[in-house]
Amino acid sequence: MWTSNEFQDYLRRNGYGHVWSDQIIPEMKQAILFALLCSQENIERRKGAFELYGADFMLTEDLHPWLIEVNSSPSMTRNTHATMQLVDNVLEDTLKVVLDRKNDKNCDTGRFELAFKQTKISNPPNESISLLIQGRKIRKKTFKRRSSSCLKR
Repeated sequence: MWTSNEFQDYLRRNGYGHVWSDQIIPEMKQAILFALLCSQENIERRKGAFELYGADFMLTEDLHPWLIEVNSSPSMTRNTHATMQLVDNVLEDTLKVVLDRKNDKNCDTGRFELAFKQTKISNPPNESISLLIQGRKIRKKTFKRRSSSCLKR
């Protein structure tokens, strides 16, 4: 398993220039943002709590990332050189965001960045909504069977 820097070096050595920063990372961010926006109504909100998500990607032959899955409890196992570095950085940066940012909105957040800021939409009050349904019953149409003598012609 390679670290991000090792993979970027590999891409540069093989003639792909800055495809990591110009294509792969922006497309990964976009895929994660769209996945979270699509599922935001299913995410449980608890005051004073947070959730750390992990995303798994694969790259196509032309180096476009495909989102495979989003994990609500990503593995924090430090079993390779790459994951040791990644997990240590994620844990440190998570503490910066959760603890330091609470008191200082301009503090260092490590490699975390605000990807999207959505305006809060309040729900309309329920008393102004009319849930009355009007209509009439739909009757089943019945067909008369033709006698067998009519069908033999």
